[in-house]
Amino acid sequence: MRRQHKNRFRRLAARAVPRAHRGCDYRIHVKLDNLYLAVRNDSTDPLTEGHIEQADPVTNRSSFIWAITAAPGNYYNIQNVGTGFYADDALGVKLSGDFLREWWPVNLSTNEAQQWRVIDLGDGAYEIQNVRSGRAFDDFAFFTTPRNPIWLWGLAGWSESGVLSRASE
Repeated sequence: MRRQHKNRFRRLAARAVPRAHRGCDYRIHVKLDNLYLAVRNDSTDPLTEGHIEQADPVTNRSSFIWAITAAPGNYYNIQNVGTGFYADDALGVKLSGDFLREWWPVNLSTNEAQQWRVIDLGDGAYEIQNVRSGRAFDDFAFFTTPRNPIWLWGLAGWSESGVLSRASE
């Protein structure tokens, strides 16, 4: 039963990012409040500040843009174009409630802490789920305000879902 569940996600992930858009740059936002994901203070030093947060789109921050590239196993690596660092599940454990961070690339083809399932929910929304922990992007405590951190929570993250829009749009 467990293997069947894992394979189901792999099939979903393979269809999640349309083939024509793979390797493109995206803005990622929470569908609930329409705030974009950005790196706190646009930090280029994950040791000092590496949290991912919600941000008002009018601020037009350099860390609004994310590259989603294919990784082995029909998974994806998610890189912030403004900072050059990758979305990372630092602890990689199955407990919910750790904040999403950016980090240096570490063996991108094998490091499950930096590999993600991008699951198409069918209504223009997606769930982004870590391969190692199974936890998904979510807005902390359902807050819908700028600077609210993004954290990793059990399934049904994003306070339901997020949206990917091509950066060129």
